[in-house]
Amino acid sequence: MSRAGHQELRAVPKGFTLIEVLVVISIIAILAGLLLPALGKARASARHAAAVETMQTIAEALEGYRNDWGFYPRDDQFGTGDDAGSKTLAYFLCTKLAKGEMPYGPYLRNLSADRLKSGEGKDMLLVSPISNTATKGYYRYTLVLRADSQGNTRQVGCQVVDAGLDGLWGGHIEPQAPGGFQPDSSETGPDGAPACMDNIYSSSLPSNQ
Repeated sequence: MSRAGHQELRAVPKGFTLIEVLVVISIIAILAGLLLPALGKARASARHAAAVETMQTIAEALEGYRNDWGFYPRDDQFGTGDDAGSKTLAYFLCTKLAKGEMPYGPYLRNLSADRLKSGEGKDMLLVSPISNTATKGYYRYTLVLRADSQGNTRQVGCQVVDAGLDGLWGGHIEPQAPGGFQPDSSETGPDGAPACMDNIYSSSLPSNQ
């Protein structure tokens, strides 16, 4: 073989050795282990921010409903099931309603298919941007009431609750006056903190009603 042939053979680069491949794989695994938790936290923060913004929009829509009708939507039309709040918000805020011949609403518009979903039968559901296995994104909705000295009650506001990222309510709806969502600090989440700390609230409490 000529000298030129030997030089060509020596010029052919060698492939990676097994040890080099394993080192590269290990580095990639370490980087992935460092980055994935950070990405997960960033996604969770984005979902939480979207849920907070959505709550503000719902509060404005409820005020729009009250301005037109003189009261907030009733909270007993769809029973007390897990999806009752989402059905209530979808019906009163996301559909056209009429008072006599005068049409009103919808008070929430341009909702995507992942926000306004079909429930059982013909009922629609308004769901949170935070949709997890525990709550399926359902909201809870309740009136806030005030009782006078004679035992009569009247609306003084309403409240929408989102269970947040942990999917735990950490409380219950109070069916009697004053109504509203009553947090229970004895119910704790995965981190040991009260589950209600993760909730997102949208309360409407006008001082004069």
